[in-house]
Amino acid sequence: MGNTERQERLKENAGTENTQHQDRIKECAGAGNTEHQERINESTGTGNTEHQDRINESTGMGNTEHQERVKERAGMRNIQHQERTKESTGMRNTEQRDRIKVSAGPENTEHQERIKERAGTGNTEHQEGIKESTGMEKTEHQERIKESAGTGNTEQQERIMESAGMGNTDHQEVIKESAGMENTPHREKM
Repeated sequence: MGNTERQERLKENAGTENTQHQDRIKECAGAGNTEHQERINESTGTGNTEHQDRINESTGMGNTEHQERVKERAGMRNIQHQERTKESTGMRNTEQRDRIKVSAGPENTEHQERIKERAGTGNTEHQEGIKESTGMEKTEHQERIKESAGTGNTEQQERIMESAGMGNTDHQEVIKESAGMENTPHREKM
């Protein structure tokens, strides 16, 4: 550890300079002294008071006088901007809900009939047409629907089951005979 006049150079090389060199060392290390802190803090995002306005504005945490513009960009606008924000996000205020609901599907009462008709859940006077096209018709249409779906009602089950290989009792002999699963009185012939 050289004598006093050498200690300054040794400390400078070791990164622990004496007082007159600390400003440059701290500036490079990001912990500059008071007169350098403004520039250092500005670059690290922790600026002091007079720089916080610009720093906070860029990070989305603006102070009071900048919050309106910052929040407007971030989607958290203040009260006088909420109507336009809700309009763009689909959460409009009361007087605009009717138009929003029309486009979103859960319209208000006077529009529900048309909306439900498009969505397949029409109200009572539309259900016959809607259910007919979706295979869920009401009672008087069920016979034809079930007939095409293979689950016909009782008077149609014989023909349906016959074509499906599941004939009822009086048809089982011929059905099972063609399927190789004859009933008892036919087994001897098979």
